[in-house]
Amino acid sequence: MKKNFDFIVLNSLNDAGAGFGHDTNKITIIDRDHCSVQFELKSKNEVAKDIVDKLVAAFAGIPTSKTTL
Repeated sequence: MKKNFDFIVLNSLNDAGAGFGHDTNKITIIDRDHCSVQFELKSKNEVAKDIVDKLVAAFAGIPTSKTTL
């Protein structure tokens, strides 16, 4: 099944200090071209900023560094 998404945010549940029950998280953002950007462990406020920055860049047509899956 093909999903029609601009991007999806994956939360790490395998890294110490990441995921639910912590003040920090580690995410990966995958876009519609199956390219991913991995972020280091950081505060959830910083993670939220990364997500918003990705949204703004995506809708403004600004390329971001990424890895193809």
